[in-house]
Amino acid sequence: QSFDEIQLADRKERVKAMQDLYDKIPDIRVALKLKILAQIRAEVGQDQPIQHVHAVHVGVNIPPRAATYEEWQDQNKLVGR
Repeated sequence: QSFDEIQLADRKERVKAMQDLYDKIPDIRVALKLKILAQIRAEVGQDQPIQHVHAVHVGVNIPPRAATYEEWQDQNKLVGR
């Protein structure tokens, strides 16, 4: 049976049941919660990654690591200003 042949209402009911089950699981059972979330994701379908390109550089803007203690102190003085 093809995924497209399954009625939308049936899929919706299964997702709602899995959501109720997910809510009943204690937070300490992280692995089980992740398995249920993965199943919900598969059930919802159309699970294709979306390519996203940032327009600007993404990341932390930090100076290079200091080679000496004095250089490290100078960097800290600059940041403190």
